[in-house]
Amino acid sequence: MWDIIRSMCCKPVLTKNTLLSLILSLLAYTSVDANAQRAPNLARSLSTSMGAEGRVMWIDATANFWRKRKVNGRDELVPFTTTREGIAEIVQKCKNAHVNTLVVDVKPLVGYVVFPSKVAPRLTSWQGRPIPDIDILQGFIEEGHKAGLRVHASLNILGEGHKYYSVGLAYEKPEWQSVVYAINRGMTASNGKRLTFRVPKEPDNPDKPLLLTDDGVKSNTEIERIGLDRPDAEDTKLTGLPFGKQLHITIDSTNRVEGIIDGSLIGEEPLAAPEDGRMLVAKMEADKEWITNNVAPGSFVTFDLKTEFLPIAEARSEKIACFVNPLHPEARKHQIDLVREIVTNYEVDGIVLDRCRYSNIYNDFSDLSRQAFSRWLGKPVNRWPQDIFSFSPQPGKKIIQGPLFKMWLEFRATVIHDFVGELARNVRSLKPNITLGTYVGAWYPSYYEVGVNWGSEKTIYKQQQQPACAIAGLRRSIPKRGTPSSSTG
Repeated sequence: MWDIIRSMCCKPVLTKNTLLSLILSLLAYTSVDANAQRAPNLARSLSTSMGAEGRVMWIDATANFWRKRKVNGRDELVPFTTTREGIAEIVQKCKNAHVNTLVVDVKPLVGYVVFPSKVAPRLTSWQGRPIPDIDILQGFIEEGHKAGLRVHASLNILGEGHKYYSVGLAYEKPEWQSVVYAINRGMTASNGKRLTFRVPKEPDNPDKPLLLTDDGVKSNTEIERIGLDRPDAEDTKLTGLPFGKQLHITIDSTNRVEGIIDGSLIGEEPLAAPEDGRMLVAKMEADKEWITNNVAPGSFVTFDLKTEFLPIAEARSEKIACFVNPLHPEARKHQIDLVREIVTNYEVDGIVLDRCRYSNIYNDFSDLSRQAFSRWLGKPVNRWPQDIFSFSPQPGKKIIQGPLFKMWLEFRATVIHDFVGELARNVRSLKPNITLGTYVGAWYPSYYEVGVNWGSEKTIYKQQQQPACAIAGLRRSIPKRGTPSSSTG
């Protein structure tokens, strides 16, 4: 605690009122029970009195172009952030709510920008509606600074396309796209007919029938973390369904079909897969028809799998974001040039990086990443991708880690670390005191899946008594092996 206070007092920021607040905080600190959890309250009091407390409002780009209002008694969409009046209204509401920092989304997921740019395409329409010709970023800077607020520009830095609308630079430059290690699992009936299906958390089409094991059937949702684009993002309900909506096949441990049950007959209690067995849940008409025509209770099925590498735009497992490969030199340079343009042309107080990561653990398996990984290792990767990991032939089982799996995790974290470092050097060469931030996950045991590891060696994860950087098997928070990519700026 005293180190914190000493470092604060060494800076010429203490006023008479601040010093009084500090003394009162210290008196309060010494008067409470020694076993109480008091440090966070003290830190909060000090940061508030010093004016260091961040109260941030993030302003999404596409969600705020228009808003609903009553016009002649009817709901109509009217311009919002696409007018100076709308921007001023948002700023004033944030000011009234004691927000002191605005994070303005200037490069939404589609990859186009909401300000005049010589680097990136301008977003001129959205969902079929033209966007007025207004510099949204400049509007927020002027109105925000007038109100005494800090204004940061946020960019979906490695997102260059929106898959719902098939638009973005990743579609115009497909060579930029991340490559997905995809899987195609199948179940073959005794007559030789094959049905493709998926299992939770694997990179596959979310519309396929879902195969559940005996330890996972009672979960009505497969989403475990906020903020990631999960392959299995659609909820699959197992109870309360109308007749004909969903069919369930129960399969025992010998791959014998025990029964075929309509979802409407299950009742309130979820149907369980047989012990050591599986249950297939089908809701698409073609899949239900396949079940009706090809399997019956007492018949046997077999399981198989195929793998392939797909550009992310073609991989149905990736539902929304079209990520680019951070190792692609043109894609990498594009992001850095864009941030440099913003810092040069606008009086922003900071830059915030969103989606500064890989889509998930199944990315990026391009030839470019394989070559870079081999250079980083100092030797070729002979069995690609099996030396990293492979899918279990048993549906529902974990991936099979290869001998280079943990090195691959470290390599991917190095790629993101070096990219952010290169971008930071570029930004601070233009504005040395600018704030640079990135969205990160605090769930260290699993966030390594997206190729990010900002965990500190000094932070001990209490449940496992290990440094945060080591939970995923990494040896250090900032890898020190050779650089996997060349500099672009």
